[in-house]
Amino acid sequence: MKKSFLFSLIIGMAGTAYASENETLIVSTAEFDRLGVELVYPERVSQVEIGSGPAEVVIPPAQEAIVGATVSGRLSRLLVAEGDVVKEGQAMAEIQSRALLAMQREYVDALTIEGLAQVQLQRDRGLHEDGIIAERRLQETAAAAHAAAIALDQNRQQLRLAGMSEREVARLAEAQQLSSTLTLRAPFDAIVTAQLSALGAQVDTLEPVYRVADVTRLWIEVHVPQERADGVDVGMRVAVSVRDREIQATITHVGQLVDTASQLVLVRAVIDNTELLLRAGQFITARILALASDEGPVFAVANSAVVRRGDKPAIFVRAENGFTVHPIEILAVDGFRTYVSSGIEERYEVAVSGVASLKSIWLEAQPEGE
Repeated sequence: MKKSFLFSLIIGMAGTAYASENETLIVSTAEFDRLGVELVYPERVSQVEIGSGPAEVVIPPAQEAIVGATVSGRLSRLLVAEGDVVKEGQAMAEIQSRALLAMQREYVDALTIEGLAQVQLQRDRGLHEDGIIAERRLQETAAAAHAAAIALDQNRQQLRLAGMSEREVARLAEAQQLSSTLTLRAPFDAIVTAQLSALGAQVDTLEPVYRVADVTRLWIEVHVPQERADGVDVGMRVAVSVRDREIQATITHVGQLVDTASQLVLVRAVIDNTELLLRAGQFITARILALASDEGPVFAVANSAVVRRGDKPAIFVRAENGFTVHPIEILAVDGFRTYVSSGIEERYEVAVSGVASLKSIWLEAQPEGE
């Protein structure tokens, strides 16, 4: 984590604790009730919120795919619809294709030719060993057999590119029964995000039929003000709340470009969505978190708990006969909480309401010139 981000973050927000001894305000029980003081224990935190804002849930491009027609033909069956969950290899649609029939016929013909060429090669090898034919004749036969094998492999690869599986190609070679039906299958476990063609439509080669996506791993994209972008680093965390749960993502990218219109910088984080709590395309509120401190405990108190005399921050801590004014050092401030790195302990009962009244009592008790 960048050491400098905390300093840039607290400019204009934090002060240095003053060195005077803690001061005590004498407050009776009746006065305590009249002032409406509410006490809260500080919360020890391991992470500090350094920014928040709207974010979009995005599917990484590498996790999307188009299931398209690999040969021209007519869509005879659509087996899944938008929103369906599909498994790798699952049938999604069927195409009736004359082009597929032609490719299968060419493959069967090439299979026959290659078989005859191999028979001829074996025959000529025997004749050559017996001295009946010359070496040149054997070489010509071997060359013809090699060419037939290459042609057969080319036709096999064409069928594979057309979408036939190895098992289907092997079954064609064995039974030599042609079929005009091609099945489109899911490339991986995914959700169907769009149906791009209609039943009965005539499709061309490479024309898209479905769009699918693996949504078990998503991106959270947050746009942060450019003045705060220097405080964000790869490896920090982004927290989002969804369905009454908080889940966190890891920042993998901090943009190097500032949007000219909004002066915002893109921050991208990767999140595990195995439980499918998030939906691609939804907008949520995200909080960017940094490690609290490498030098000691950090506590969070409500912003309303912090008072200042000049630029010196402090909090009111409940004492036996009133309140003690504790100077503090502020690490960061977000929209709701102040993060304190010293001058506070978990056992302290900190005033979070009625603070303005306590501050008035405190300031009135100061000697003139203070």
